[in-house]
Amino acid sequence: MFLASRLASHLTHIRPKVRLVEPALERANEVLVDIGPNDALVVFDYRRYQKSVIEFAAAAHRLGARIILFTDEWKSPIAGFATATLSSFVQTGSPFDTKVPALAQCETLIAALIARFPEEAKRRLEAIEAVRSSATPEGASIDF
Repeated sequence: MFLASRLASHLTHIRPKVRLVEPALERANEVLVDIGPNDALVVFDYRRYQKSVIEFAAAAHRLGARIILFTDEWKSPIAGFATATLSSFVQTGSPFDTKVPALAQCETLIAALIARFPEEAKRRLEAIEAVRSSATPEGASIDF
């Protein structure tokens, strides 16, 4: 959930209409009503893959959404229909999996989106800052 929350937080600053879907998915049907061919769904699914996450991603895929999957080296079943799969090694010397490589992948994705849509991202960030401060200070700008 940490990775999804962090990615969604960054994406909301550079893209409109970003939603974070909670992992429990109790309200998944409400979210699915709004998903269609112009949407992308970013999914994080690592070993001990969650059936509810797989089913949600499959339903979004059937509705035409592009699926971007973050997963481990063994790959979630979602990889079978994902538009893009970013896998990372999770094994460490401890009994706990690491998500550090996945965090780096998220940071790289954000940087790539800003590089691809620099003017849109800049305008959105400036608008957000204007709302936060109730007025953009004279001479303020956001540099990339």
